[in-house]
Amino acid sequence: MKQITTIGIIGGGQLGMMLCEAARELGYKTAVLDPAERPSAAYVCDHYVQGNFDDIAALRHLATLADVITYEFENIPYHIVQQLITEGAYIPQTEQPLYVTQHRLREKNAIRAANLPTAPFFAVQNYQQLISAFEQLGTPAILKTCFGGYDGKGQWRIESQTDAQQLQHLFDGTTAYVLEQRLLLAQEVSCVVTCSTNGDLQAFPLGENVHRNGILHYTTAPAQLPDSLAAQATQMAISLMQYLGFVGTLAVELFIDTNNQIYINELAPRPHNSGHHTIEACNVSQYANHIRAITGQPLIVPKLTSATLMLNIIGDEYHTLSQLFTKGHFHDYHKTVKPNRKMAHITFLGDDVASLKQQVGL
Repeated sequence: MKQITTIGIIGGGQLGMMLCEAARELGYKTAVLDPAERPSAAYVCDHYVQGNFDDIAALRHLATLADVITYEFENIPYHIVQQLITEGAYIPQTEQPLYVTQHRLREKNAIRAANLPTAPFFAVQNYQQLISAFEQLGTPAILKTCFGGYDGKGQWRIESQTDAQQLQHLFDGTTAYVLEQRLLLAQEVSCVVTCSTNGDLQAFPLGENVHRNGILHYTTAPAQLPDSLAAQATQMAISLMQYLGFVGTLAVELFIDTNNQIYINELAPRPHNSGHHTIEACNVSQYANHIRAITGQPLIVPKLTSATLMLNIIGDEYHTLSQLFTKGHFHDYHKTVKPNRKMAHITFLGDDVASLKQQVGL
């Protein structure tokens, strides 16, 4: 493999910013491409290219600046990444993780193909299929767009036949959906798994997630669940990564129901919001291991060094929760305040999760 001095990153949000910071600590320069005029990563990268994710000319320019390219956003057109690879760009993750994870039905079918459980679901392309699927699944259910949904966007809860009937307007003949059974949940956890170009695979300790209005509110670690369940959830994430054969980082979100059954919910082929705490609370961050993975360096076996709580700062909370900024490790994303926008996060460290929740007022 050729010598790597500069890492190209497609996507300049907060994940790109923290990838740049990790790369710098490991001695690499970074070049970032993003559509925004001044995204988070532009404050810390060495080279910034403004361009849309489907702008092949801008992406080719990024490729001239970088020895290896990665991505921090799964809704980049996979065929564009495929074209860059065909033209000689070194993208060890390939386009395959994008192809699988940017479409819910492909994602769920891939999970099932790995003999791993998901919540019961049906593909839905028209109103008649919605009613048929709803009658088979029963209530409650949730309708999700196959492409582009995140942070609760593109999702509709269905509690009754009337709710289903009120969604008829969504079906325009061009948009695909998945109708999924809503499980009775006890916990939501996530596992970040990293695989390097040399086949080394490591999993981070589970984080336990609490969402608010469809957006991750906070993550705690260690996850408060029996060791046997934690081991089972971790092994499911590892098995999926091995089955898919991905390089880089895969974040696996898992549901645990009230009968202690575990289901895989969603995948993200890049560092994840629920892994932010690894910067301060682990011996290696998800960002550093990702950089190591794509540059062929040995991965570090992740270990939790402290109990931790990572709190997302959303929208106007940037002002209303400012008194907390100095009480933990504050990461500012340098964004203009907008409703429901992730503005920053704070990682708190302590002896146990319960005392950290009390400290933060949760």
